[in-house]
Amino acid sequence: MSVLVAASLVTSSLAASAPTRAAASAAAQAPVLAQSALLTRVGGRVLVRRAGSPVFVTLTGSALVALGASVDASAGHVRVTTATMMPGQAQSAVFYSGRFRLTQARSGVTSLTLDAPLRCTRAHASLVGSARKATGRQARSLWGDGHGEFTTVGRFAAATVLGTRWLTTDTCTGTRVHVATGEVRVTDLVSHRTITLTSGEDSVHDIDLYWQGHPTFPVTATDTALPGCTTATFVCNSGSTVFTKRADPLVWKAGEYCAGETGSGSWDYQLTDASGRKTNLLAKTLHCTKS
Repeated sequence: MSVLVAASLVTSSLAASAPTRAAASAAAQAPVLAQSALLTRVGGRVLVRRAGSPVFVTLTGSALVALGASVDASAGHVRVTTATMMPGQAQSAVFYSGRFRLTQARSGVTSLTLDAPLRCTRAHASLVGSARKATGRQARSLWGDGHGEFTTVGRFAAATVLGTRWLTTDTCTGTRVHVATGEVRVTDLVSHRTITLTSGEDSVHDIDLYWQGHPTFPVTATDTALPGCTTATFVCNSGSTVFTKRADPLVWKAGEYCAGETGSGSWDYQLTDASGRKTNLLAKTLHCTKS
């Protein structure tokens, strides 16, 4: 009788230990707010460089990593899961076709900063250029797909997901955000302006400024919003930028952002060289189409 009782106790003890081990394993894989993130390979090749490590290692399944880690998903898809301010709740999104460094604020906002090397010369850093003309290491990008408080951060702009699929492209001279589906809130890190983009919209427009003669560089370009610009169609900004290197045309990533409604807006552009000589006003009209 005593043997049967002992066997029953042992069996009961073993049965209780299985869910306990499972719970402990799940707790070990749970991300901690502002401390760690759970990375899960969804497909392709994903590499991870933990904070403080000089090398990338292959991610084969899931791994809990300390914030500050760099993730190379240039040839793969990775799901990033982080904690929120709500106890026991997490958020996740899939990122691919890019490399990024992970950080998180105590508010729960998770930032993915594009960190693939860019070969930026001093001229590139000060001359506003075109993303479509960038080649090699002069451009880097990252796709995101999901929900939650995730922000992709480039050199000049940050995009915060509002439930969508979006692309962030970073160059030596500008950051472009394109929304494939849903909405993204874009913050210009230079002017600190914030706009909301919807499906099919981009955060910047390329303005080609042609000139003749022999201007003395640096050359300053200014734009002035004309009365026909309406805030229902555009964020009607006036501004300026400085070109330090000779180019024809000078390509300005202008900040005339669409505000979501169909319509047109016009601006006057003018170039002023270092000696104070000015060009004639150049009128430019932009069109927005609501998706």
